[in-house]
Amino acid sequence: GVMWKTWGGGIGAVTSTVTTAQASSAPQSALLNFNCDTVIEFDEMVTGNPMVAGQWTMTAEVYAPTGFDGISMFIVMNEYTDPGAGNEWAVQVYFNGSTGQVDCDCGIGGTASAPLIFDSWEEVRWEIDLDADRVKFFYRDSLVGAYVWSKGTDGLSSFANRKVDAIDLWPQAASTNGSNVYLDNIKIVDLNNTSVGTPFCPGDGNYAPCPCVNPN
Repeated sequence: GVMWKTWGGGIGAVTSTVTTAQASSAPQSALLNFNCDTVIEFDEMVTGNPMVAGQWTMTAEVYAPTGFDGISMFIVMNEYTDPGAGNEWAVQVYFNGSTGQVDCDCGIGGTASAPLIFDSWEEVRWEIDLDADRVKFFYRDSLVGAYVWSKGTDGLSSFANRKVDAIDLWPQAASTNGSNVYLDNIKIVDLNNTSVGTPFCPGDGNYAPCPCVNPN
């Protein structure tokens, strides 16, 4: 299996918190604690990382409560090492409560944005085509931006290999009232075999433990 951990290799340290305060799929979700990276690294899978080619869809649901004015980020790494150099950022999406925007670092095209919806569970989706070297980002089923995967979030990178190597949940800026966003139902589906997904935190004790090393 593979486990959620902190940036740089810490396991069982302070990460996101499993909570029943909000949930899209009852009874729990992950509350993103300020200044606590929560990382899952797919290279650590027992069977190896399957996401090195082909087409994949990644989805999650996000809830931003009224009064949240901080910034929380959903990050996907093309390359992640624990710890070390050579990390490659492929996805950076900001839930920016202070501006009321969802911002995407969309490669050479710069920042693309959509209004952030408060007090409602909303879907974020990435359609990742590693063969065609493209990624599209959707919020609430509307296209926000698209860019070249191997050029990274700034459009200036040049990844030698293409893969989905890790997810990092990163609350970058604190909210003045101490609130933060919640995430639920993070899923990755292999479009090359639509009958098989790639679950990694179903919350039933199988696969990987959920954030905060809590299996249920």
